[in-house]
Amino acid sequence: MNIYYVYQGKTYEIEKYGQYVWSPQLTKNGRKNAGYMNMTKIESGDFILHNKDGYFVAISIAVSDCFEAKQPLELSKAEPSIWSDKGFMVKTEYHELTPSLCIANFSDWLKDNYRENSAFTIHGTGKQQYMCCLAHKHAEFLLKKAIQLQNSQNCIPWLKIALSFVQSNC
Repeated sequence: MNIYYVYQGKTYEIEKYGQYVWSPQLTKNGRKNAGYMNMTKIESGDFILHNKDGYFVAISIAVSDCFEAKQPLELSKAEPSIWSDKGFMVKTEYHELTPSLCIANFSDWLKDNYRENSAFTIHGTGKQQYMCCLAHKHAEFLLKKAIQLQNSQNCIPWLKIALSFVQSNC
C-alpha cells in the first residue's frame, strides 16, 4: 500500500459523487506530466488524501488499480475543452472529514519538515500538480491532526487505518 495526495479544486465534488479520481494522460501541450503519471502507480488498497481549495477534505481508499479511461462526461461538461478525453482513472471510496483541515495552518511545519518528492514545496505550500506521492512523515502529521479534530465518526476509522499503515512503514 501507498499513500497519495490529490489536488482537485473544482473537480472534487464531481469526482466524489462518482467515487473516482481521473486525470488526462497528457498536458494540453501533449506532454507527460508527473502528476498525471503518478495516477498509474495507484493500486487497490492505496490511500488518497484529497485537497480542495487549500483544505484536506477527505480520505479515500482505492478500490481499483489505475486503468485507462475516457474523461467522464460530467467532468467534460464542468471543464469543457481543458483536457483531452484519453485519461487515467482510479475507482475510490471517499470519506469526508468534518471539519476539514486548512493546510495553510501547517505551512511552517511543512516547510520545516520538507521532503523531496512529496506533495508540498520547500515553502510549506502545495505543489502545482494533480496527484502526488506523499512522504510518510507528512502523511503521519496530517492524519494525526485530522483524527484529533474529527467530529465524523465514519471518517475516524479510515484515518486510523491509514495512520497505522504509515507508522508501520516508516
